[in-house]
Amino acid sequence: MISESFRSRSLALVLVAAVQMLAAPASGGSPTATLSGEIVSASARAPVPGVVVRVVNPGTGDLYTSSPTDDKGAFELHALPAATYSVAVQRGNGVFGAASPIILAPGEHRSVQVALYDQEAAPSPAEAQTPAYKSSVWENPLTATAIALGIAVVVGYAVQEWIGTDSKKSVASPSQP
Repeated sequence: MISESFRSRSLALVLVAAVQMLAAPASGGSPTATLSGEIVSASARAPVPGVVVRVVNPGTGDLYTSSPTDDKGAFELHALPAATYSVAVQRGNGVFGAASPIILAPGEHRSVQVALYDQEAAPSPAEAQTPAYKSSVWENPLTATAIALGIAVVVGYAVQEWIGTDSKKSVASPSQP
């Protein structure tokens, strides 16, 4: 037969465990978000397989990486904490960043489409930094004024030397009667 004290202790232990389970949060934290979508070619609008999507939370530095996209260009990132993320895609040896960040709320499932330019169609970094036209120094008013002023000083000095006047000589003032 079970003693009364054993039964009381067992019941107390069960009650303490039940209270702890009720007090503990059910999910262990806030719900996470999911980011999914597809990567397509900007020119052909065809799926791009083998691309890796990376998102980083600039506030914490946490980086999340997808598996390479499948034949349909699809990717998915699960269990992302709610935050604002910078997005980049890696294709071959190149990493390309998206211009706008993505904001994910708790429990949100966001689907995006990212268009990549073909490597032949995208401008090289040197072409992107070089303007399409060559500007003249005369198009900038400040530069043109500085050049004109410099020329005037040089010409003025040369004329002074040629005529033979010396700016250091003082001109006598007329005497008073």
